[in-house]
Amino acid sequence: MNWLDDSLAQTCPADNEVICWRMLLDRINDAQLLVLYERLAPEERVRADSFIKSVDRNRYIAAHGSLRILMRHILGIEAEISINAFGKPQLLNSPLQFNLSHSGNVILLAFSLNNPVGIDVEERREIKDLDSIAGSYFHELEAEALSKLDQPLLSQAFFSCWAKKEAVIKALGLGLSMPLNAFEVEIFPIEGMCLTKLPDRFPQDWTLKAFNPLEGYAAAIASPALNLKVRAVDLNYAALQQLAGV
Repeated sequence: MNWLDDSLAQTCPADNEVICWRMLLDRINDAQLLVLYERLAPEERVRADSFIKSVDRNRYIAAHGSLRILMRHILGIEAEISINAFGKPQLLNSPLQFNLSHSGNVILLAFSLNNPVGIDVEERREIKDLDSIAGSYFHELEAEALSKLDQPLLSQAFFSCWAKKEAVIKALGLGLSMPLNAFEVEIFPIEGMCLTKLPDRFPQDWTLKAFNPLEGYAAAIASPALNLKVRAVDLNYAALQQLAGV
């Protein structure tokens, strides 16, 4: 996926578009994190302060502070965010749909209009018995396909599959209530548009795009609508200053 460099001319997505913003945690210093912390809602500050590890706290602040700035710029007012019964955050009384994910050094924010959106990023790491984990948690056809792969392709495909499935579940807004093995996604491609097959009671037409947001990471973005365009934009603190004067 080609990342535009701080292209802020149009922050609101078009009707047939998903905007994916990428931030890198190591590009944000302590002073900037403090400013982003001030952008958090009271309950988000409580959540940020509950983290034991500073890196987890900083990642949360950077992700949610940036999300607040972007949404205020798009909406023109402070966003009112509610949490659905399955834990997915959503805006009240707005067609703007959003989702976020962060892992390691990467923070991803996704926005669309009217169409629910889910995004997930996973830092690839060494895990023993990937075949066994896939057999326990993934759809049987996914596990079978992964069992035929050797390293390093096995690790790449495993984390890509995981990100695709998490993105679909997040788009549906169902959280942990929907098991990973309840539906199937294509293992390949690791980067590009993929198919997903869900039970009949769920939407059947999807945009599901897998991509590598940074070396050593796997990510995916999903929405229950066909042929959505994905616009990928790099976001840094200087760009946030332009948006909000922080």
